[in-house]
Amino acid sequence: MRIHENGVYALMENKVYYRLRYMICLTLLLLFSLPKAAVAADLPRVVSTDYCADQFVLALAARSQILALSKYATASHSYYADRAQGIRQTYGSTEDLLGLQPDIVLRSWGAARRTALLNKVNIHVDVVDPGPDMQALLAEVKRVGDLLGQPAAAAKYQQTLAADWQTLGQTSRQPVRAAYLTASGFTAGAGTFVNTIIKQAGYQSWAEEYGVVGWAPLSLEQLTLDPPDLLIGSFFDLATVPTAYWGPQRHPELAQWISTRPSVLIPGRLVSCNGIFAVEAGWYLRQEAEKALTVRNRSVTEPQKKLLRGKIPQNPQNIQEGRTSS
Repeated sequence: MRIHENGVYALMENKVYYRLRYMICLTLLLLFSLPKAAVAADLPRVVSTDYCADQFVLALAARSQILALSKYATASHSYYADRAQGIRQTYGSTEDLLGLQPDIVLRSWGAARRTALLNKVNIHVDVVDPGPDMQALLAEVKRVGDLLGQPAAAAKYQQTLAADWQTLGQTSRQPVRAAYLTASGFTAGAGTFVNTIIKQAGYQSWAEEYGVVGWAPLSLEQLTLDPPDLLIGSFFDLATVPTAYWGPQRHPELAQWISTRPSVLIPGRLVSCNGIFAVEAGWYLRQEAEKALTVRNRSVTEPQKKLLRGKIPQNPQNIQEGRTSS
């Protein structure tokens, strides 16, 4: 070793350098082997690595359990963005997760290759899967609640969700065929939660009539030859979601149809994660669809204009009877 002119010691020999690295690694291993800091009532400490997992954590976990949420927890497409304020956010890197030392890492996608490594240091990685319908969602709420040590909170959430969903389905209306359109030009068929929401809200699924299963490109030919009574759009309010500039909504035939038929835009935060906010999405659809379907003046409404441009206002809840409130 020698001393620099500024008085700072520098390591010059490889032997000393590698010995230092060994000591650092040994220290980290010892730290990971120590008992983790206790939380209230010994509840497991949790980190979520994507915004759909965030919603389950924010709905069911105690705030003291949450070590970190994903980088999108406070984004416009996060339903519980307000609850996420003030909680640490992470990119979900292996380094972050090892440093945070959670008991549980919740994810909806990604990070699969890290699972084996994290399991080696006693960090359990779990995948949240809401499923395609309410029955699957209710079961998942219970499972995640048990995993987080919050069975009572999960049971309460389940009860409220099931009751509100049933109430939504009991509200009758005249038969209306509804088609769904995303900013990328896709529609939702059988086996998707969006399709389930449309039917539970009292509308007939146009896509299901044509045998669409899962997510598929919206057929311009079918739409123009046999148009639905109502067009439902979503994700047009999110700057992070790209618009398909070659999508069907750009075609002049469909543009003409959109400009003369009832249209509704559902905020992306209500449908961006399968089902957990299905009731809110369903009631929003009912409220806005009833307005659109009863409008006598068929001039182009604000939602229709935004569908045609591929964007809607940042606060779509302010849209009232086809006009944006000032």
